[in-house]
Amino acid sequence: MKKITYKLNKPFFLLIIHIVLIIFVISNLKYSTNYLYSKTNTLVTKDNSNIDDLDKESKGLLNNFIKISKIVEQINIKDSDQDMALKLKKKISNLLRKASTFSTYEEQKKYLYSLSNDILKSEFTSSNLKWMKMEKNKVDIIIEPETKSKKIKIFILSNNLEKSEQVCKYIQNIDKFLGNLESSKNQIPIDSSVIPSITVSNIIFPINLKRYILIKPDYEEYKKKIGYKLIILENIMKSYFKHFLKPIAQKILIKKNIDLVDFESFFSHVVLHRISHFLGPVIVDSRSNKLILVNESMGKYFYTIEEIKADTLALHNIFVLTKQKFIEEKKVNNIYITHIITLLEKLRNEPEKEINKAYLIQFNYLLKNGGIVFNINNRKLLINSKKIKNAIKELMLKVIEIENRGSISNAEKLINSYGSTSNELKEIIKMLKKIPEEFHFIPFQKGEE
Repeated sequence: MKKITYKLNKPFFLLIIHIVLIIFVISNLKYSTNYLYSKTNTLVTKDNSNIDDLDKESKGLLNNFIKISKIVEQINIKDSDQDMALKLKKKISNLLRKASTFSTYEEQKKYLYSLSNDILKSEFTSSNLKWMKMEKNKVDIIIEPETKSKKIKIFILSNNLEKSEQVCKYIQNIDKFLGNLESSKNQIPIDSSVIPSITVSNIIFPINLKRYILIKPDYEEYKKKIGYKLIILENIMKSYFKHFLKPIAQKILIKKNIDLVDFESFFSHVVLHRISHFLGPVIVDSRSNKLILVNESMGKYFYTIEEIKADTLALHNIFVLTKQKFIEEKKVNNIYITHIITLLEKLRNEPEKEINKAYLIQFNYLLKNGGIVFNINNRKLLINSKKIKNAIKELMLKVIEIENRGSISNAEKLINSYGSTSNELKEIIKMLKKIPEEFHFIPFQKGEE
């Protein structure tokens, strides 16, 4: 029998290999998501559904935005000279103009075109004014100079319009929140125009953020002239919840209470906390005619007292939203317990540090008033929802009265009474040592809950 042999056609073989590699790269670079997620540990989810589910227009915008982020990185390298930076800024300007042609949303079109001019001048007041008007854009890009360098900051976002609408409904209840204070002294009607709009987004770039709320524009002169927006980064919050709050709950709560710690409760409290900063004792700034918090008379104690006020008032105002059917009544306990777990996450490292005093006082107040009990035998935290409700209300009224009076002596008394690490908390902190101490986030995969 004649032996059949096959000779390899090398050029053809190499062509096939190249085609396979190109297909593989394209499939893995779908809308440049490989570029978006670095190899380092970050808190940005690798669930790309928020990108994949976007319409064609948004994807077109996003592709241009991603190209811009690469050019910004070139501008930000140390050896980039002025001539090179200008050339790169012209490239960004052209991409922004191109992106503006993709958008059918008129406000976004105007913003991108204005931003294309402002990037060349490195002066962003005009585009920021237009950015403040945008409410319905599905994807977003923010470009601004860093405060102390010639570098450029850039943020690319995928906006969650449904979640943003939920937040808007919360804000619309602000008059009811004010009426729920049960303390009319020094209260004046809230001017809703001074409350910043709050947008819920998923961060796409950059991925190395440690905060889950952005305040933009963050220049003081812009804030005074045009106000600002709060951007809640949903995917950062979800990762923080998954890798920090949930493990603490599993470690410290009895089995039936673990599932009461949920993301929606965490999210709702964060939103209500932000709104609560605009409630309580206020004065009018005669120069801008805007409401500002009373802080001058409180001095160094203001941050601690104000943070306690925002946290407790947020919890107190849950019941306004349950009456409006925005939050189910059965979810009230979830929000209480989720907040307690959030306090423990803040307190597991240096609980008596100045920045943590507000959390320490809240935890100790609930502990001493029976809202929470640490069972030394099974080393679990037990919850008494009725006592939590009463203790939260008491503490809220205390700090509002302190702010009403600008009373440093009462602030000191509260801090001295509840600002030390209790034996129960020391035991709890020991139990939480195995949970990562650093604010480094671990990416989680699509399909994980």
